[in-house]
Amino acid sequence: MKLQEAITKDIFSKFLYSSSLKYSELWNKKICSSSHFDYYFKKILEEDLLIKEGEYYTLSNKGQSYISELDIKEITSKKRPLICSFLLGKREKDELLIQQRSKQPFKDYLSVPGGKVEYGETTKECALREFKEETGLTCQANLKIIAETITYDVDSKEIIHHMIGYYYLGEDISGDLISETKEGKNMWISLDKYNETLRFPELDTILPKILDMENSVDELLIKRYSKHGVIESYDIEKN
Repeated sequence: MKLQEAITKDIFSKFLYSSSLKYSELWNKKICSSSHFDYYFKKILEEDLLIKEGEYYTLSNKGQSYISELDIKEITSKKRPLICSFLLGKREKDELLIQQRSKQPFKDYLSVPGGKVEYGETTKECALREFKEETGLTCQANLKIIAETITYDVDSKEIIHHMIGYYYLGEDISGDLISETKEGKNMWISLDKYNETLRFPELDTILPKILDMENSVDELLIKRYSKHGVIESYDIEKN
């Protein structure tokens, strides 16, 4: 692997689980000398992938987009929509199993457990697998929503994230809940409590639809508008 690729891989793998980092935290002495790191780090800054705020560096909108498309293992960037599955766990009194994200993009947002569909895997298989891996629980899953979500930069209007998501409702849940994994922290909360916290705003519309037992499968188009990792507004419509 070329030195530039090794440095880039190392820097962005650190930002997967951090919102901001100092220069000293980004330089890996095992990979290169300080002079080599300075040279390639300046190239990353010139590409506007990072923003300097005081002593710290954070991901720019372009950096948010880059890290969501990046295969950290192969260090290749692939411009294509992500295909993901999510599973909302539900138990008595309409308590929902929610996850607070630990990594970028949208670190610290409350979300629904899920992840990318693997090659040869159905979206339902993915939802059940991700739910088991991230929460330790098993359940029955029913498809409720297919949502295409496109996130735009507020200022430039460039697309910074594109995802097609399959949302399942999980019931008859069994097992022992894992409180935290590298993906995030898991918690049972009420829908009212969820609406009071940092979250993906479109879920305010999506969650009631998932929980509506009379609702057939909906197809939605969601357009989000983000600035430096913070979603400022969104539009949602039937697709």
